[in-house]
Amino acid sequence: MNVLLVDDQELIVNSIKEGLTWDKLGVDKVYCATNSYEAKFLIMNYPIDLLITDIEMPEEDGIALAEWVQEFSEEIIIVFLTSHPSFQYAREGLRLHVFDYLLQPIRFSELSDLVSRVEHQI
Repeated sequence: MNVLLVDDQELIVNSIKEGLTWDKLGVDKVYCATNSYEAKFLIMNYPIDLLITDIEMPEEDGIALAEWVQEFSEEIIIVFLTSHPSFQYAREGLRLHVFDYLLQPIRFSELSDLVSRVEHQI
């Protein structure tokens, strides 16, 4: 399984990438992007199974990215990971059939559980 982490704050992306033992969770590769455009490039050029994305990002938000991903590949599982608890965002996640909606700061144990659930889904 390959994972793509997207957040406009590079510190958060790096923290999540370094905070888990990905190979023990069945993850082969973890890609990182700090905006939707980088994320789209990676999705078009590398096999991505799980997208974990922030919602509020400059220029193009995570909701627009999720919409594009669903058009590009229905196989990619999408998770929103955001520090903005919003009913509207949760509702958008439901509309887009997002796998989960998690709030930051997230415990690494919670994220590990999520990755395990996604791997079972795949």
